[in-house]
Amino acid sequence: FEKAAKLFETYKPDSELDPQWGEAQVYAWIGQVYVKQNKRPEARKAYQKALEINPNYYWVKEKLLPEIAK
Repeated sequence: FEKAAKLFETYKPDSELDPQWGEAQVYAWIGQVYVKQNKRPEARKAYQKALEINPNYYWVKEKLLPEIAK
């Protein structure tokens, strides 16, 4: 997941028709790995990055972030 996140830093679609999804999902999964490692601050940071990319990302906003707040 870290490699995918790094690749998104330089990814530029050739046209508006090229896929432009996946970056927020990468950060959601990075957060999940951190949760499994009991690294909640890092997980929160990854989830917040996912929401910066897609503020309406329901899974992160309504499920993942509230779970680590418990």
